[in-house]
Amino acid sequence: MKEINDYKNGILEFARFSAGLSLTELDSKIGPGKWSLAETLLHILDSDLAFSQRMKQVIAEDGPPLLNLDENKFQERLWYKSDAIETATKLFIANRGMMIFHLENLK
Repeated sequence: MKEINDYKNGILEFARFSAGLSLTELDSKIGPGKWSLAETLLHILDSDLAFSQRMKQVIAEDGPPLLNLDENKFQERLWYKSDAIETATKLFIANRGMMIFHLENLK
């Protein structure tokens, strides 16, 4: 299925964005009020985790409540710095892998 393949390809894209960049490059911002690449990647991870949970709820439950998250509060209050990227990449890969398993094995 094309959608699942596109979802799989997101794993490579996520890893590609941070590959070979220094911590300084990952933490640098292009201007005031803008997010760094590290902040953006960590936001993508948090969003991916939330959306995976939502997908599982929609698959498994009848009419589940779907909660929103405030990306700005996450960025302000969580550790969105470059030294978290290696762990974030591993978690992104593992989360996507598990979600792909679920999607490919839907009943």
